[in-house]
Amino acid sequence: AESIDAVPLFNRRECFGKELPEKVCFLTAGADVHPDRIEVQTVGWGEGEECWPLAYDIIVGDTSRDETWKQVNPILLRPFRHPLGVELQIIRAAFDTGNATDEVYDFCGGASPKTAVRRSLMIGTMAVKGVGGKRMIGAPILTRPRKTGVKRIMLYLVSKNSALKTISAWLKNIEPGPGYVHFR
Repeated sequence: AESIDAVPLFNRRECFGKELPEKVCFLTAGADVHPDRIEVQTVGWGEGEECWPLAYDIIVGDTSRDETWKQVNPILLRPFRHPLGVELQIIRAAFDTGNATDEVYDFCGGASPKTAVRRSLMIGTMAVKGVGGKRMIGAPILTRPRKTGVKRIMLYLVSKNSALKTISAWLKNIEPGPGYVHFR
C-alpha cells in the first residue's frame, strides 16, 4: 500500500567511474533464475548497510543447460578495482530457487560441472527461496538454512515481508550513510 516516488531516486544518480566507491568494503551478488535467463546483480557494501548497486548482468540461455550456467562463473569471479589499489571480488552470491530449482541446487552445492570454477575459488553460494504471507511476518530477512531436496542442499528462506520493509526504509533515506542506497 506504500509507494516511493521514483523521481527523487532517479535524480540522486551518481557517477562511480571505473573504480569502486571508496567506502565499499565487500561485494555480494543476487541471482534471479528464469527458464530462459539468469539475471545477476552485484552490490558493494559499506558500513551500516550503505550500498552501491554496481553491475547488472543478464545471461540469456536455457537454464536447464550447463552451457548457460558456465557463463555465471566469470561474473562471480570478476574483480572490481578499489581506489586503495586492491581488487575486490564477490564473497557471497544468493541464487533464487523459484525456477530451475534442481539446477540452482546443483550450482550452489551439488557435484556438477557448473560448480568447478566456483568451488576452486571458494566463493560462497546460497540457494534461497522467497516466502511471504502471515507465517513470515516479523521473521528475520534470512532464516537459518535447512537441508532440502533429494540432494540435501542447504536452503535459506527469505522473508519477503521483512526484506521489502527494509528496502523501503533504505530507499527513503536521503542522506548518504548507514542504510542509504546509491544509484548509478
